[in-house]
Amino acid sequence: MPLPETMGPENEIDPRCLKAVGLTLLKCIKQAHRKGHLICGMTACAELLQKDPETVMLCVLPEDSCNVAANIHQMLIEAFCRENFIPMMKTSEPQKMNSLINQLKGGNEIDATCILLQNAKLGPSKQDEALCQFYNDMMASPQPMPYLTLPD
Repeated sequence: MPLPETMGPENEIDPRCLKAVGLTLLKCIKQAHRKGHLICGMTACAELLQKDPETVMLCVLPEDSCNVAANIHQMLIEAFCRENFIPMMKTSEPQKMNSLINQLKGGNEIDATCILLQNAKLGPSKQDEALCQFYNDMMASPQPMPYLTLPD
């Protein structure tokens, strides 16, 4: 599933691309949940990152400017991911992410301040590949990694 070209005129990120990446991220999260490859919560994510970081395909950090403690933990997770070359994306919509994760987990109140998608045992799906390609394209460009918007 190829995404639209990342860069538009004048090296600005194409809004269509960001919308498509947000939708792809949503599909990847749902797919990881179905396959048992979705890890949620700061503690569970930190434990997996410490024990088995090479199994992580992507780290998603939904930033919440109101939650100082979570932001500090997220900075530590972000530093670990960068040091260990783990792809990482951020969203500025913690409420949407929280709703999605709680819906997937059967309505239980789940900590969604950090989300890890593990590598699939049978290899990456087309959505996984598209998300990783977007990450690689952004890392190779002079633009900073954008905050992703999740679809409604």
